[in-house]
Amino acid sequence: MPQENVLRQARRTVLHTDGVDVMALMSQDKWEKTNRWISWIKSYTDSGESVPHKELERCQGFRIYVSQTYTALVPDLSSIHLPLESWRDWRDKQGWKLLVKEIDQLIDAMKDYSPLPVSFGALSPGKGPRMTTVKAVPRLKDDVTALSQLVRAKVAPS
Repeated sequence: MPQENVLRQARRTVLHTDGVDVMALMSQDKWEKTNRWISWIKSYTDSGESVPHKELERCQGFRIYVSQTYTALVPDLSSIHLPLESWRDWRDKQGWKLLVKEIDQLIDAMKDYSPLPVSFGALSPGKGPRMTTVKAVPRLKDDVTALSQLVRAKVAPS
């Protein structure tokens, strides 16, 4: 194989070519940071503790960056996004936003059994208090276990 030439280094993603193909690779320090973030999440999912919201937000941002280089990591992004948004109103137990039809059904059911609190009818997505910690959604533990396997190599893929 011909000697690879580094085309450019942008935000620590390195592009290589062998004259025919172009490959995007990640620097070793970013690969190690990926492993640290996944281990960090795994420690929370294994213990069942609530996860610090701000740190999980940072982790999500870094994971988005990493998934631009390693697209196999994209499918697991929603399992981190869901707990980040769980502080918002009208979410189900899995963290997904309820459909308008489901919200209307809940409001109608509540009206039948008891008077609505004044603020209940005014709730809309994004108006709830932001939490300092969030509970992991059920699928996060499985996704983190899978991610741990995908990034278990000590050296960044080349």
